[in-house]
Amino acid sequence: MASAASVGYTGGIMTWQALFILSLSWLPESSWDDLMHRAELAFAILAAEPPPHEARLLMRIARWESHYRRDVADCRITGDAGRSVGPWQAHDRSPEVRARICGSLVEAARVAIVDVRRSWAMCRHLPREERLAVYARGRCDSDEGRRLSRTRYVP
Repeated sequence: MASAASVGYTGGIMTWQALFILSLSWLPESSWDDLMHRAELAFAILAAEPPPHEARLLMRIARWESHYRRDVADCRITGDAGRSVGPWQAHDRSPEVRARICGSLVEAARVAIVDVRRSWAMCRHLPREERLAVYARGRCDSDEGRRLSRTRYVP
């Protein structure tokens, strides 16, 4: 398992614990490897240095896109049944970005932060819980994107 230091995280352990516990509340059943992956993912998200609300949001997005599975996070299989255009799928046409994302949870978190912020800005006319529509489906006016956004949103 990665440690806080191995992913470059120097923040408080309480924030990491909060993300890890939230992941358990959102998807309680899990294998041992998936639990270890959740711990690494929480460290990686925090190492990317998002504000707390974005850290929670990234952990929630991971619940729906990968179900906290390592084989999805390292790009061995596609998560979210291919419905999402999040970091892994959106960057399929850019081999250098895809290599960064698939090779590092911290880089994946950094790219996701940029993509989430872009979606949030583009869909600012929508209710808060639907502003991830561009992230989830590529367009603000997508009914499915707004629905997927509502499932991923964390107030």
